[in-house]
Amino acid sequence: MLIRWLTRTSYSTVPICSLLSSTSESFENEPKSPLLMTTNAVHLTTTPSPDSQSTTTEFGDAFVQTSVDYDESVKLMVDELVECSIYVAQKTLDEEERQNANRTQMEKLQSELERKDEINSELREKLETSKKQIEETRKENEKVLNTRIADVLVEDLVEEATRRMDEGQLRAISDQRSLCDSAVDTRDFIRQELRNKVVLSELEKDFFPWLYGKVKNMVDHCFAASYLDDAFLCEEAEIKQNSKTALIGKLREV
Repeated sequence: MLIRWLTRTSYSTVPICSLLSSTSESFENEPKSPLLMTTNAVHLTTTPSPDSQSTTTEFGDAFVQTSVDYDESVKLMVDELVECSIYVAQKTLDEEERQNANRTQMEKLQSELERKDEINSELREKLETSKKQIEETRKENEKVLNTRIADVLVEDLVEEATRRMDEGQLRAISDQRSLCDSAVDTRDFIRQELRNKVVLSELEKDFFPWLYGKVKNMVDHCFAASYLDDAFLCEEAEIKQNSKTALIGKLREV
């Protein structure tokens, strides 16, 4: 406890000196406490009195620091502060460990997510490549099928024309035999035979080539239409470019 002493002094008496000396001796004789603080010096200010019979009063300040005993209440307070500090420090460490564990878990999950994204990207690229290959294979199969259908159509037409010509020739031969047997004039038969030969020659030199060319043009037009659709409507850049190249080649052939 800090005690301020307000004293009155005069030139006739100096009671403050004895007071200070006695106070100092009493503090020196007291037992020292662990929380005992140092005693401040005493400051006294006086002013010379003028030559007169009156007494002059001066004011002086004295400061004394007393001791505080270390009792059980202070010990309990210190223990509480220590326990509170330890508890707060432990909670802080636990929170830091929890945050570090969460951060490590988040980094692990992020790495796993990135790895799965890479795998999905690779699978997506493989799927797109497979779709392109399947589409190209389908286009090629359609072209081969169309070509095969055209070939079969031409073969059927040729076989049908040949069969009818053979039937006509057999019929003519039968008629010729019957006419010869009946001694009929053979000029009509010879004329018919010559006509059949002319028709056969025309079929071989003119009709069959024309029919084959017409079928070939139909097939080429089908291919060109397919290439044209792919060149303008297909979403795949590679298939679109290949279709444009094939279409230009077909147009040059035509």
